[in-house]
Amino acid sequence: MQPIAARIVCISAPLQNAATSPVFLSARSLDCSALNRNEQSFRDLCNLKLCYDAFVKGGSVNIETLKYFVELSRTGSFYRAADNAYISQQGLNKAITGLETELGMKLIERRGRQGVRLTERGDVFLSYAEKILADYDDMIGAMLETPSYAIEDESLLDITTTYYLLQIITALKGAQDLMHHVTLHEMPFWQIVEAISDQSENQLFIADLYPEALSRGADYSDISFDPILTTHLGLMWKEGIYQNDSDFIHREEVVDFPFALSSDREVSSWVDWVFRDNPLSNVKMKTSNVKLLIDYVQAGHFSTFDSYGFKLICDDPDIPTEGLRFKPFSTPEGTARVGFLFKKGARPNARCRTYIDLIKRIIA
Repeated sequence: MQPIAARIVCISAPLQNAATSPVFLSARSLDCSALNRNEQSFRDLCNLKLCYDAFVKGGSVNIETLKYFVELSRTGSFYRAADNAYISQQGLNKAITGLETELGMKLIERRGRQGVRLTERGDVFLSYAEKILADYDDMIGAMLETPSYAIEDESLLDITTTYYLLQIITALKGAQDLMHHVTLHEMPFWQIVEAISDQSENQLFIADLYPEALSRGADYSDISFDPILTTHLGLMWKEGIYQNDSDFIHREEVVDFPFALSSDREVSSWVDWVFRDNPLSNVKMKTSNVKLLIDYVQAGHFSTFDSYGFKLICDDPDIPTEGLRFKPFSTPEGTARVGFLFKKGARPNARCRTYIDLIKRIIA
C-alpha cells in the first residue's frame, strides 16, 4: 500500500461568519504524513479536514472554542476550565459538545468526578489547536507592532471606560498608535451599564467589575462580558515596616494602619466594600495621584492597591518602586474582573473585533 501523505493548506483571510470572533488561520501547510499509514489514519485525516471546513463554514470551531478546548485539556475539569475562561459550565459543555458534533468525533472522555481526559483524536486536535492559537497571537502581535494596523475607516471608534482603565490604557506602551484612531471617554460603571442598551456598531465599553458594583441589584441579564484580566485588591507597603510570611493579608490585621487611599469613586467603593465589617480607622489621605500614593508608602505608610496596578508601576522606570511590597487580601471580594461589555447577543463587527484583540494585547 502506498503511504498516505497529505498537505492541507489553510486560508489566511478572516472568516466573518464565525460564531464569536473572526478567525485567521495559518498559511502554513499542515504535514499529515506522520499519521499512521492505515485506513483509520485516513479517516482521521478526513475528519481533520472537516475541522478546517468547519472554519470556512462558520461552524462551532472558532478561536474562542479552541481556547475553551485547550483550557479544558489543561485543567482536566469543566469546573476549573469554565472558571478560568469566564464562562458557565453549561456554556463550556455546549461549546465542546458543539465542537465534537461539528467534527463528527469524540475529543474528550467525560469521567464524572475524575474529570475529563482527551481521546486519541482529542490529542491530535489539541496539537493543531495550540498551533492555530499561537499563530493567531503572533498575527495580533504583528498587527500591534505595525503603525498602520487600523482598519481603514474615516470615523473614529468610540471607547468608553471607567476612570481606572482610562489611566491604564493611556499609560501603556503600544497605546499611542491606538489613540490616533479612537476617542476615549470616562464614565462610571453604572452609567456604562445603562448606555449599553444604545451601543452603536462603532462603540466599545470596557469596565472593571467589582463585587460591590455587582451586588447593587442591577439587572445584568442583557449584558455579555468578554474578559481581559483579573486583578486583586491588596496591601502595599515599604519593606521593613511590616512582616507577613503568608501568601495573603487578613483584613483585620491592618485596619489600624495609617493608610493613603485612591480617591476614585469606584475604587473607594471597592475598598469600603471589602472592609465593610472592619472599616479602616486610620485613613490619612485620599488622592487620585498614583505617584503621591507611592511617595506616601515610600515614607513608611500603607496603601491599598490592586495586583495589576502594582505590576504596572513596577514596570514603569519613572516611578520609584524599589523596596515596595504587595500582597492581596485573603477575601474573594477583593477580586475584580476587567473586560468588554456588550449587549447580549450582539456580535461586534470586524473593526471592533480588531480593536478588542489589540486592546487585550496592550492591557494583558
